[in-house]
Amino acid sequence: MSTTSLLSRAVALLARREHSRHDLARKMRRYTEDEDEITQVLDTLEDQGLLSDHRFAEVFVRSRKERFGRQRLYHELTQQKIDAQIIDEVLAPLDDDEYERACEVWSRKFQHPAQDQREYARHYRFLGQRGFRSEIIRKVLSKSRSE
Repeated sequence: MSTTSLLSRAVALLARREHSRHDLARKMRRYTEDEDEITQVLDTLEDQGLLSDHRFAEVFVRSRKERFGRQRLYHELTQQKIDAQIIDEVLAPLDDDEYERACEVWSRKFQHPAQDQREYARHYRFLGQRGFRSEIIRKVLSKSRSE
């Protein structure tokens, strides 16, 4: 496949949504096995400002922050091979409202506080799987019991 047609396919993918460099490279491997060609296309897209891991991370976090905690978002971004410095920069604003977001997630799923230890564990696991830290989870669940 020529570099020009590979570039146009990559631009078409980016026109639909943001992609990380890692994800776009993976998708481009469907069309060619030449890693040098893929790297050249990705470098061209970055130079033109069409591909940005930082922008991808911002969009990714903005679309998921209402459902997931900082730990899960961090993990998912590392799966996309985003640089840790970019991840920390993008996730830093979430620290301020992590508790409020955890309360919202909990209240959307559960209408009543846990009545026994088994139910408490279920609520705890739910918030843990959503990526909230254990101290935040304990605060949310103790607040729900006191109300």
